[in-house]
Amino acid sequence: MKTTFKTDWWKRGQGAGCVFAASWLIGSLMAVAQETPAPKTAGDKQPAAEKPAETTDQTATEYNNWITLGVGSTFIDGDKASFMRREQMRKGPFGGVEDFHWEENVGKKGIFQIDGHGIFDNHDYSIQLGLSDPDKGYLRAGYNEFRTWYDGSGGFFPQNGQWFSLYDNELHIDRGEAFFEGGLTLPDIPQITFRYAHEFRKGPKDSTEWGDSNLTGGFGTRAIVPTFLNIDEKRDIFQGDVKHTIGNTDVGLGLRYEILDNNNSREIHRRPNEPTADRYVTQKDGLKEDMFNVHGFTETRFNEKVALTLGGSFTTLDTDISGSRIYGTSYDPVYDPVYARRQQRDEGFMDLSGGANMKQYVANLNLMVTPLDNFVVVASLRVEKQALDGIAQLTELIVTDAAFPVLAE
Repeated sequence: MKTTFKTDWWKRGQGAGCVFAASWLIGSLMAVAQETPAPKTAGDKQPAAEKPAETTDQTATEYNNWITLGVGSTFIDGDKASFMRREQMRKGPFGGVEDFHWEENVGKKGIFQIDGHGIFDNHDYSIQLGLSDPDKGYLRAGYNEFRTWYDGSGGFFPQNGQWFSLYDNELHIDRGEAFFEGGLTLPDIPQITFRYAHEFRKGPKDSTEWGDSNLTGGFGTRAIVPTFLNIDEKRDIFQGDVKHTIGNTDVGLGLRYEILDNNNSREIHRRPNEPTADRYVTQKDGLKEDMFNVHGFTETRFNEKVALTLGGSFTTLDTDISGSRIYGTSYDPVYDPVYARRQQRDEGFMDLSGGANMKQYVANLNLMVTPLDNFVVVASLRVEKQALDGIAQLTELIVTDAAFPVLAE
């Protein structure tokens, strides 16, 4: 039996096409803007006679904007999944915008920039925009995505040449981040920065926990059956910081808040092609997490030889877990208490719930003294307190000697 992993190629193709088209259009406009002189208006004075422009060898044009396009292809004779994992490059043709940069001056000191690239069908995309002024602040935003390839092949048993190909071995994980950040850097007032980021990791990848098979030509049971993991992880991060200088002391205060949502699963096929023992196992692992941290510091320089730093941090972390491990006739099965192909030690669980809470307090004090050149003495004090508690409960699924499942709390 083969399992096919579906990917939203149409939507991703649209995204790549938009990046390519936008980059091409902007690059063309920039080229026109840089190479075409501004037309003269009716109000411009025309000289009676114009002298030919004097040319020198020192005349040069500075180009601040560019776009680089490229295409390519791989031609593979052999194991395509193994090649893609080893070289981290897809099979067949690919191409697009290798590098793109555009910048424009804004006001007296400000600058607006766009950087990016988009390689289809390597799933390697990036776009970043930034507006900055050293006397005022900055704004930045962007999106990055790339793909990591994996080989889903299992083991090979040389004694009888046994090898299993149960699904498409060309597995991959897409990783990416979308972010926005800004900062206020006006003189003589506190500097304020803020950043938000959404990170993700999604797709199937290979696992080293292989399933077992007894089709070894009489050499006993061997774990050679390929297994894969379905990864679906998301994280949102909010971060803000304030810094200011008062006299000879730097003061800072920061906040950080994270939200994590993981829904992963391990898909195992045990004893494939054996009529009485062919079965599937799906283990789901869910994790939700909230983390909050507040921290602050001061740094005071009394003179060139003596400095004092103080720091403090408080962190609270809450987690919730969920999951199950169930045997059945296919991946992601519904629990069947009278499943006919269950075997001894086919134990699992369902309705996993629980979580943990952690609180951490940290304080630091450091005094640095430099009595001599190349000789520094640092006296430090650190105080930390941590409190942790948690609970977990589940419904255990046990196969008894009589091959009847028992539910246990």
